[in-house]
Amino acid sequence: MDLVAKRPLEQTLALTLSWVLGGLLAVGRLLDAVSNATNLLTPSRAILASVIVLLPWISVELLLRFRGTPWRIGTSMVRVQSLGLKTRCFLAGAIVLFWIPSLLGYAYPANSTRILATAQAQLSIEAARQVTRGPVWGWDTLDSDEVVAAVALRATTTLNEGRVVVAFWRLANEYETNWHIARRRVGQNYLLARLEGAPLSSATASTLLAGGIECEKTYAGDIAIVVLAVPTQIVEEKQEEWLNDEGGWGFEALPTGGAILASQVITFPTTPIR
Repeated sequence: MDLVAKRPLEQTLALTLSWVLGGLLAVGRLLDAVSNATNLLTPSRAILASVIVLLPWISVELLLRFRGTPWRIGTSMVRVQSLGLKTRCFLAGAIVLFWIPSLLGYAYPANSTRILATAQAQLSIEAARQVTRGPVWGWDTLDSDEVVAAVALRATTTLNEGRVVVAFWRLANEYETNWHIARRRVGQNYLLARLEGAPLSSATASTLLAGGIECEKTYAGDIAIVVLAVPTQIVEEKQEEWLNDEGGWGFEALPTGGAILASQVITFPTTPIR
């Protein structure tokens, strides 16, 4: 006699469905975690996060190995001398997640010069020159200057409504290499320096005034600048992040994600005025 009762078909189907739904939810959480990590974790942040996880992990492992700690499981007391496989896998998975954005960026470089190279024939900077340079916010007591540049643009394909041209800049020296969004000042606030409304074409050159370019008041050298054509919706989504400027540190890689066209990078000179 078979004493093991078989599951009814309805129960088997219900369990199978629950397992499938559970798997889909788990995959959804994983993809959401990867997406969030991709948006937040730069290589430097991945290093910091990995160190924050690894140092306590190694410390606890050494402490448990040499001293152990009492632990109650049910009605019994045991001495724990390792974190266990599940905890180690959880911590290792967290570290892997920290580095997924960097690995994806290496394999699929959205923020790379590949986009610039393929788009040079479609959107180009004819010239860039300094228009003004003076103390930031007009305060002579500050040690930083703001440069405003005029950037002449031309496109071989017409950019109609729904596309916005923005600019990113960086100082062309060896130690300040991060990218910053070009801005325009309205009252006591900075907004994006953007070119929109009128179509941009190859017939005539258009000019974008790019401000918010900051440097030390003694800085003498070149400033690198590049322009991107970005869908309006993406600009609206990203402008707060761009203006926040990673807390003033700028972006390690040029934020070309979502850009449909990008120009070549050119430089123009600036010299101290005070």
